Amino acid sequence: GLASEIEKLAVLNEELDEDRVRTLVNRPASRDAFDMIDAIVAGDPGTALGTARLLLDAGEAAPRVLGALAWQFALIARAVALRERDGDVPKGVAAKELGVAPYPAGKAMEIARRVDEAMLLEVFEVLLDAETAAKTGRRDPAWAVEAAALSLADRFGDPRAA
Repeated sequence: GLASEIEKLAVLNEELDEDRVRTLVNRPASRDAFDMIDAIVAGDPGTALGTARLLLDAGEAAPRVLGALAWQFALIARAVALRERDGDVPKGVAAKELGVAPYPAGKAMEIARRVDEAMLLEVFEVLLDAETAAKTGRRDPAWAVEAAALSLADRFGDPRAA
């Protein structure tokens, strides 16, 4: 657990002092972003929705949550391409190739085993629709995040999608 927290802090690529580490580690949203993607790819809509609500209730802006999801799925798309090119690679090699810390690289490679290009296209369509709806006022921004979390978890929970 401690090693994964250190890897998450390393992603920030900034100089950290004691106060900054306390702020980041004690902030629920920093922990929940990884929980949300885990719930989505596990096909668990209840946990995905609950995590989305936790993020929003903790003060995360809806566009920021959607941006984080888009970043994570873009990383997964790159991991799918890496896996297709080189097969399963160690986490350290994946981190170097993907340009991220080992923790997110390992998560992305793990998820890449379960998705293909067609599934990723569906994911990005859901995220684009949610972001457009939130930014144009077509939907309440918080509702757009929640709807995206539910839709994505439902897609991953569909046995045909696995």
